[in-house]
Amino acid sequence: MGSKWMVGNALLGALALLGCGSDGLSETEVTNIPPGDAVGMEHSGMYELEAVTVACAGSCAPVNAFGLIISPCDVGDRNTEFAEIVQVDGSLQVDLEDVLWASRLEGGVWNDGSFEVGGVKTELGGQIRFIAHSTGVLSGGTWTSDLELRSVGTIDDQSRDCTATVEVTGTRLE
Repeated sequence: MGSKWMVGNALLGALALLGCGSDGLSETEVTNIPPGDAVGMEHSGMYELEAVTVACAGSCAPVNAFGLIISPCDVGDRNTEFAEIVQVDGSLQVDLEDVLWASRLEGGVWNDGSFEVGGVKTELGGQIRFIAHSTGVLSGGTWTSDLELRSVGTIDDQSRDCTATVEVTGTRLE
């Protein structure tokens, strides 16, 4: 993932923050997610993930930011991301490389492999907030989840609030 990916991701995140209504995903919902009942470190490791945008809602129109036209949500968009997952019993931490939106997600994992994680990140001195929430299953070195990404804020005097729905699949790297 080169600088083109990071700039595109940054722009995408900034745009996403400018789209949806006030009834969307909130910071309260994605912080302090309790640990699950899993025991051990079975799911820890580095994962390669493919994220596919499947839906957009809210004010997701492209914007001119940083001299570039940025689209916060494009259905069919595919991205490859790398994630380091740390499981300590029922607690789960996911650190994503080279993403603008919430690069650290925290939450819980349960005995059946189901998990819930979330996180928040700000950009441009807090003008834009990225809110991420993911639920899914970790099993036998595979990751399957639904991810909701909301971007809320103001860029160039334009208020935005956009939510992207993303399907994520991946495998643990050996």
